[in-house]
Amino acid sequence: MEFLVADLTEPSKVTRVLAGATSVYHIGPTFHPFETQIGHNMIKAASDARKATGTFKHFVYFSVIHTQIRKLLNHEYKRFVEKSLIESGLSYTIIKPTHFMEMFPIEIPMQSPKKEAIFPSWWDPAVEFAFIAGPDLGLAAFKVLAERERHFYASYELCGTTHMSHAEQCVIAGKVLEKTITPKLVELMASVEEFVELKYGNEVNGYSRDATERLFLYYNRHGLPGNSNILE
Repeated sequence: MEFLVADLTEPSKVTRVLAGATSVYHIGPTFHPFETQIGHNMIKAASDARKATGTFKHFVYFSVIHTQIRKLLNHEYKRFVEKSLIESGLSYTIIKPTHFMEMFPIEIPMQSPKKEAIFPSWWDPAVEFAFIAGPDLGLAAFKVLAERERHFYASYELCGTTHMSHAEQCVIAGKVLEKTITPKLVELMASVEEFVELKYGNEVNGYSRDATERLFLYYNRHGLPGNSNILE
């Protein structure tokens, strides 16, 4: 393996990163103010590489389920990248995962020495989501990259479960751990502060905070539904 470090907001540096590549699996920086710009730069560099040498074959973009939800800034920014990719002339596949199973902090009830544990929920624990586990998403991405032509011009909304709330997750985890796990809703702004501190430390910017606030408000009311048929 070769590891490169580059400022992806600089088009010339992105061009160097993609030199000689035949495929790219682009995972952009979610909740980043330049996410769309970075996506555009990657697409432009891939297009230039294909025209220059003809060796570039496949652009796989890691997006998000339901980019139509324009209230969510992270969905909206990815929607712009999807549009550019579709119109780029490149052979592409768009992978659109749902909410990650790993977001459920199972270590909290595991660390409790008591038979009862509290699960602090950042949004209404009764609201339902579809979930996907990271290893399953990785296998799906590998399949897309390995099979290449079979997946050209496809957009895959990937979910590993049917709808499930945090309250239901607590029941399942509780049975495994032999504990009673009770979800407790955390106040909105406290949830936002906890999230941005975990993700950014002291370097949070205004856009990232806005995006997080919108996300939590939306999830608290609507969740993130989906269907597992495509991942199957």
